[in-house]
Amino acid sequence: MNATPRRLGKYELQELLGYGSTGEVWKGVDRQSRQDVAVKMLHPDLLQNDPNFITFFMKEWQGITALHHPNIVQVREANISRPSESSNETTPYIVMDYIEGQTTLVKSIQRTSHMGMFPPVAEIVNLFTCVGAAVDYAHEQGIVHNNIKPSNILLDIKNMTAAWLS
Repeated sequence: MNATPRRLGKYELQELLGYGSTGEVWKGVDRQSRQDVAVKMLHPDLLQNDPNFITFFMKEWQGITALHHPNIVQVREANISRPSESSNETTPYIVMDYIEGQTTLVKSIQRTSHMGMFPPVAEIVNLFTCVGAAVDYAHEQGIVHNNIKPSNILLDIKNMTAAWLS
């Protein structure tokens, strides 16, 4: 990343955490509250490929921001940046709480298995109980995740709890 921090709305993007087929996830900071956040920026070409994408995006994510569960990463905001003087791109983005010390389930399993170690059975049962409770709660609220996979399950190393993230 260049020396000048990127800005998106009231957020300053500081560190690229990862990227995939739909976008990038950045660690950022809310410039007003000074709290760390995770910002998922979706690829702008998603807008070009589907004229109804903005309506779908806003409806879908506004419902998700209403979810409040200890094992679901809190979504603070879903929005679409508007073109500015420096850029013509319109970028859909999602702002979530940043989980300090996070790792994905995939990375955790890879790291421990390479060392010849595996998590104790009680930890595995706790992990699946947490994820199951989160999925059950979301379904009760009419929300379906559609992309549950190990790389979307975050482990909070500090508290050893699971959270899911899309």
